[in-house]
Amino acid sequence: MPMHIFSKANSYDLLTPNLKNSDNASPIQLVSVRPLTEQERKNLTKKNQTYSNFTKNNKSIKSANGLTKIKSLFDNSSGKNKIVSKRGLTIEVKKGSTEEASAQWKNDPLRNHFKSAELSLQSLLDKEAVLQGQLSPLIGKGIIDCHEKYEYLPFPITHIQNDKNGMYVSSDTIESKTGLIYYTGDHIVPEELIPGSPLGQYFHQAVFDSNLHILAVDNGNKGTVGISFDLNQVKEGQPILIHAGSLSGCSVVFATKSSKLFAFHAGQNNNENNDWITGEKGAESIAQSAGFLANDTSNTLPCTNNQELVSYLSSHFEQSAFIYCGHGDSVVSQSNVNCFDYDMGPKRDEARVGNAMALVSNNKGKISVNVLGDDLSIDSGSFETRSLQNSTFALFTDKEFSR
Repeated sequence: MPMHIFSKANSYDLLTPNLKNSDNASPIQLVSVRPLTEQERKNLTKKNQTYSNFTKNNKSIKSANGLTKIKSLFDNSSGKNKIVSKRGLTIEVKKGSTEEASAQWKNDPLRNHFKSAELSLQSLLDKEAVLQGQLSPLIGKGIIDCHEKYEYLPFPITHIQNDKNGMYVSSDTIESKTGLIYYTGDHIVPEELIPGSPLGQYFHQAVFDSNLHILAVDNGNKGTVGISFDLNQVKEGQPILIHAGSLSGCSVVFATKSSKLFAFHAGQNNNENNDWITGEKGAESIAQSAGFLANDTSNTLPCTNNQELVSYLSSHFEQSAFIYCGHGDSVVSQSNVNCFDYDMGPKRDEARVGNAMALVSNNKGKISVNVLGDDLSIDSGSFETRSLQNSTFALFTDKEFSR
């Protein structure tokens, strides 16, 4: 039985929300309208010239991200003399309009569902617990996002993008890459379905600081985005929180090997209707990406479904956590692979979303890695979230690595 999750489309008119599949698309666009020039109207009268090939050939009209649509205006003449106007319109996205439109949307009291609250003692205790490497305070609290990100990463990270756009590997880069965002706790906000509609109120009300470093790993486009880094780079008192944003069918893996942590996020964009299935093609993509990042291409096992991915992780990594949407098909965990299906909670008529996080902390040179898988429901009135079920895993605790 599929999850009943907020619908995520990507096609809207004018000042309407553009709901995202993952986490980083622009939610709203403003458009500007201008009439066609005299020369453009003349071009339209040429033999065999249509609106379709006009827009393809006319360089003055932006394509893809610029041109939204072309419309015809009609004169409101009455009776038999009503004339169809041939004044075409181009509708173009205005530069910088996303922020402007988002602000307008949030300023509408009918659309702004954020709830402010006094800073509580509990939120301060939560902050300290997270800085000490505990994930339990974040159970049921919603999905995090940022209002500001950094261009450079906190330390060298190896990044892979392995999807329909190709395979790209960047070794020990300090620059943000496709599907990888870095920010700190003082820039945390809740992720929003549309502006003003948060996936949980907690991260609007709680306060974290710059000692918490955050890496957001997005899914690939019919494939995987993955990272790996040396755990010795994590500083004491400055834990690293890795998350995958809101999950509605994607698969996420956290794994350790020697002194390295690996994170992979497989899925597709815009809820495309096609034959690409995360539990099949996504499993294969994660295994392939993991082989490249771990410098281990010796795999002879097939990896065409989630259960085979679990077997792959068991044989190629020391400890792993696999967080997935089973759609009714569960997998069997292994001794060194912990699995969590965020589609196993009670079936109710409510919006739901999955969450996957890993928290890396350093306590006097001893490294701990804890993982959270959470199945969240979202109240359609208050936009509060609660955990329907969850699991926490310790990939290891207080482990020392030689440098």
